[in-house]
Amino acid sequence: MAEALLSPFRGRLSSYASLAVREVGLARKWVYVVTEAGQLGIAFASAESPLPVEVLGEHTLGELMGLAWQHPLLSSLALAAANAAMQALVDDDPGAVCFECDFIELLGLEKGERVAIIGYVHRVADIIAETVGRENIVLYEDNPVHRREAAERGLEARPGNQLLVEIDGFDKVVATGASLVDPRLWIALAHADPRLVGVVGPTSSFHPLSARLLGFDVIGGSYVPEKNRERVLSLVKAGYGFRGISRLVRKWSNKTSASGYHSS
Repeated sequence: MAEALLSPFRGRLSSYASLAVREVGLARKWVYVVTEAGQLGIAFASAESPLPVEVLGEHTLGELMGLAWQHPLLSSLALAAANAAMQALVDDDPGAVCFECDFIELLGLEKGERVAIIGYVHRVADIIAETVGRENIVLYEDNPVHRREAAERGLEARPGNQLLVEIDGFDKVVATGASLVDPRLWIALAHADPRLVGVVGPTSSFHPLSARLLGFDVIGGSYVPEKNRERVLSLVKAGYGFRGISRLVRKWSNKTSASGYHSS
């Protein structure tokens, strides 16, 4: 994952990986990265253990991206750093992502297709259910509260471990960015051949080329406008989840094959 996150920010885009980090931190739901220039990157993280002390010194975004897979929290931190670099790129060129594109439309879902959803984002799950039929969706989610909420909305919801033995038979897979730090996702995808895979959510706000290198066909992310960054950071530190900050971000979506930014 580290190589995929770093790859777009080599060559002519290397200045984004070289941005100095002003602050890193761990809140109740997020790990966050703030650059000296003010960009904010967030990624879902478990707060069950503290951040390793070695990440609290001086770093660049590229150095933090290189920490993926060394520790679950470090993988979250690497994703947050990649998201901050992408935010800096979009600051300079808003056309780097498609704010007008719709994630669900890019998936090209059809009635009757079997879809596995990994991690619960209620709005995304509801729209997919309306498109393919609720009986054709299975949600894989570790959080029992989220499973219960999904079940109350008419979705089949199973513990995350079930995905490892049930991934075959799905036409498409939609994963939340938060699931990227869990090796089970990669193990499951390595043993199946869905026709299309998408990743969505604030944690997946990294470069579309990175998403393509990781095996995703469609990516949906969030961009925090400069005027909202201090407010979003305050809410993150206060323990709010994505529902608490969603009105302060702009959603974007891309087909990963359509990425126009490469390192060379």
